[in-house]
Amino acid sequence: MSQLPGIEGAKRLAAYTAVDKHILPHHKIIGIGSGSTVPYVVERIMQQGTELNKGRTFIPTGFQSKELIIEAGLNLGDVDQYLTIDVTIDGADESVTSIAPPIRLTQQGSLV
Repeated sequence: MSQLPGIEGAKRLAAYTAVDKHILPHHKIIGIGSGSTVPYVVERIMQQGTELNKGRTFIPTGFQSKELIIEAGLNLGDVDQYLTIDVTIDGADESVTSIAPPIRLTQQGSLV
């Protein structure tokens, strides 16, 4: 993995860590969020290998993630096709860590 400067390096590290810790081999229906970190999420998923990914379906949350899924050659699904999603990776715009657990995150102004 090549070094990226500053913020981009931090985004890549966060994305890779999220994929490594939360997208596990038994996860077959995977949601992919949107935002500036998501290309690194898809990059890391691709690094997991063709064999593992051929049995997975990826559900985009928006246009950007849909395009990334298609460009990567991953199996594109639609949220209307599945009753449950095993795991979704999406970013948070802000975290509030000064409040007792659980940590609160905001995504485009909404508390998640």
